[in-house]
Amino acid sequence: MNAEIIATGHELIQGGTVDTNSAFIARTLAGLGISVQRITLIGDDTAQFVDCLRQSASRVNLILTTGGLGPTIDDKTRPAVAEAFHREL
Repeated sequence: MNAEIIATGHELIQGGTVDTNSAFIARTLAGLGISVQRITLIGDDTAQFVDCLRQSASRVNLILTTGGLGPTIDDKTRPAVAEAFHREL
C-alpha cells in the first residue's frame, strides 16, 4: 500500500513550527509496511487543500492529513475533504 501525508498550516510553511507530525506518521506507517510516497506542506487555503487531496487520491491508496497546531476553531480539513470527494458533512 502507498500513502501520502498532507500537512496543513501557515505556521508550517512560514517556518514558525517544525513539522514533526509528518515524520512521526511516516515512521509509523513504514513500521506497518506502508510506503509513504510524498509529504506535502500547504497553507490554510481550502482550494489548495482540495486540489492537493484530489491529486494525492489519483496516486495513492491512503491519504493522511495533519496540522501544525492540531485541531483549531478555523480548521479547514473536514470541509476540504468533503469538497474534494463530493461528500456532504
